[in-house]
Amino acid sequence: MEGDVLPDREKLIASKHDLSGTELFGVDLSGADLSGANLVKARLTEADLRGANLKGADLEGADLIRANLSNADLTGANLEKTVFNSALLDGAKLTGAFAKGALFSWSSACKVSFREANLTEASMNEARIRDCDFVGATLVDVNFDISDLRGCDFEEANLRAAYLNGSNLVGANLKNSNLQEAYLVQANLAEQDLTNVNLKSSDLSKANLGGANLTGVDLSGAKLTETKLKQANLEGVNLTRANMLEANLTGANLKKAVLKKAILSDTNFKKSKLEDADLRDTDLRYVDNLESAQIEKAVRDETTQLPPGL
Repeated sequence: MEGDVLPDREKLIASKHDLSGTELFGVDLSGADLSGANLVKARLTEADLRGANLKGADLEGADLIRANLSNADLTGANLEKTVFNSALLDGAKLTGAFAKGALFSWSSACKVSFREANLTEASMNEARIRDCDFVGATLVDVNFDISDLRGCDFEEANLRAAYLNGSNLVGANLKNSNLQEAYLVQANLAEQDLTNVNLKSSDLSKANLGGANLTGVDLSGAKLTETKLKQANLEGVNLTRANMLEANLTGANLKKAVLKKAILSDTNFKKSKLEDADLRDTDLRYVDNLESAQIEKAVRDETTQLPPGL
């Protein structure tokens, strides 16, 4: 039926197994049973699909720009390279969907289930994605730049090399997630519990981690330039070779942290706690507000370089 125009709702539903390439601009399919439908490359721009059943449907390459998919069920659907830009997806289910390379930019997707979905290389930048379920989802290389991700559940999600620059993650659950090599420049992670999160080689430059709990986290090789870590809990954190240029560690807990070969120029250590911190092979000559009392119980040797007067 490629290229056909089928304005009749019942005809469309009856023909759901062969709607590939069909022009369906603005069509009303709200509440329709389109489970298993073949909608490959269908043009559903501004379509009304509220509450529609699209379980197991094939929407590869389909155009759903500005479509309304509120409360639609796309469980297990094929959404590879599907375009949802500026669409409304609030309350929809994309559980277990395959959405590699799909586009969700500028969309509203609040309280959506993306549980165990594969969204590799998808674009969700500048989107409103609040209180969504991403538990166990594959989010490798996903672009979440400047998105509202407050209250989202990313437990056990794979966010390796994902782009979260400028995103708001306040109240999000990142327990046991993989953020290795992720880009979190200027992200808001204040007060977050980041224990057991893999942040190795991630870019947290200018991010807000004030009051965050990073106990035992691996931040080796991470970029923490101008990062706000005021009152953060960094106990036992591995900061080997981390770039902490101009980072603010005021009042931070660095007990038992490892700072070997970390870049610490203009880093603010005001009132930070360094008991049992490993400062061997660490250059502290150019840090700010470090006092002798702070390093009395730190682990040091002849490779530790201290500021003048200490």
